[in-house]
Amino acid sequence: MCSTSFLQLPLRPRAGHTSLRSCYEGLHGTECSTCAKEAFFAYRELKLGKTPAEIRASIAHHEYESIVLEDQ
Repeated sequence: MCSTSFLQLPLRPRAGHTSLRSCYEGLHGTECSTCAKEAFFAYRELKLGKTPAEIRASIAHHEYESIVLEDQ
């Protein structure tokens, strides 16, 4: 699931995160539904050929909220 570009996607600044990877450097990413949704969303969008800039813009518009974690 993890490619270099995927892990280095910057997130909106919150909770001290600088990238998707930073969410998972401790336990935070395993407990935060927002981080999990953003990770699944970013992975899906990369597979669809979206650029990191396009994915960041989509995350900024909260498009990751369409992810249903129970379906992943």
